[in-house]
Amino acid sequence: MAPGILTFLTEKEAWTCFQSYCNVRYQLWGSPQGFAQFPNSLPPFGATGLPGRMRSSVMPLGPTVSRDRVITSFPKWYTPAACLQLREHFHGQVSAACQHRNTGTVGLKLSKVVVVGDLYVGKTSLIHRFCRNVFDRDYKATIGVDFEMERFEVAGIPFSLQIWDTAGQEKFKCIASAYYRGAQVIITAFDLTDMQTLEHTRQWLEDALRENEPGACFLFLVGTKKDLLSGAACKQAEAEAVRLANEMQAEYWSVSAKTGENVKAFFSRVAALAFERSVLQDLERRSSARPQVGDGDIIRTCRDGGTSTRDPGQQEALQPRLLLAEPASEASTACMRVGGASRDLEGDMEHPPC
Repeated sequence: MAPGILTFLTEKEAWTCFQSYCNVRYQLWGSPQGFAQFPNSLPPFGATGLPGRMRSSVMPLGPTVSRDRVITSFPKWYTPAACLQLREHFHGQVSAACQHRNTGTVGLKLSKVVVVGDLYVGKTSLIHRFCRNVFDRDYKATIGVDFEMERFEVAGIPFSLQIWDTAGQEKFKCIASAYYRGAQVIITAFDLTDMQTLEHTRQWLEDALRENEPGACFLFLVGTKKDLLSGAACKQAEAEAVRLANEMQAEYWSVSAKTGENVKAFFSRVAALAFERSVLQDLERRSSARPQVGDGDIIRTCRDGGTSTRDPGQQEALQPRLLLAEPASEASTACMRVGGASRDLEGDMEHPPC
């Protein structure tokens, strides 16, 4: 890249550059000389104070994760009346995979979280409270899209969320919608003090789902500015939100970016659910990639090109004939076992046994 030239990178290219940078910094930190050259470099994820000592067998990227981003148990829901999972523990397969460090490449991946909703509902404030632990009273509307990277340690495995903050203005909607694709989590935010923004969440969710595969995303409905409501007014607003969340098949949360109420608990829940699904998908993908030896038919290929099919139950009867077969040069048949239904190699007719 030539100096002085502004270059725009795609999301994938930017993440690749970040990984390369972190890998280089990790290697340099591994020696006293390297660390002296980069005194501001942070130790790698999971370091215990000595170079090369790690808590996890997974090679992490970037600096150590903060203590409040460490998730050891499955985070609880906000209300059982509208939640995605009522379980209080990680899935058994996920727990076993994490215990044996059999999570594949999950620790090197990130989950994309998209936050949508009307203008002024507090999407940016919610993200900044979680990622930066700040609340800015001077509101500045998001132009187009912005995103934050947040790193976790879930059940001892590094995991990252890429949280996309989208603009609520109508004129930026066409720009923001292009960044909805590939989301693992969709968060639809509304203002608890303005129930009209709750009704608008239907359209926001529909727009986001249109860019993703059906059933591919966790859905959350989040009411913001909880600090501005109390008592009966808060209960009434939450009751309406829970009803809509059930219609959307989403999990409901009430939060306050100003006070920080429920913000960390909410994003921990998001990270845990996204991590669990990533591990299960990785386990399923690796399982389906293994050769499957299952029930099938015995197809015998004759010398003249014909074939005959035997039922798997006849394998025992076939075995003595194979043992007594003529030498390979004189063999009259060749047998092979294949999975699935019997097929004729020459046509649609079955041939008699050779």
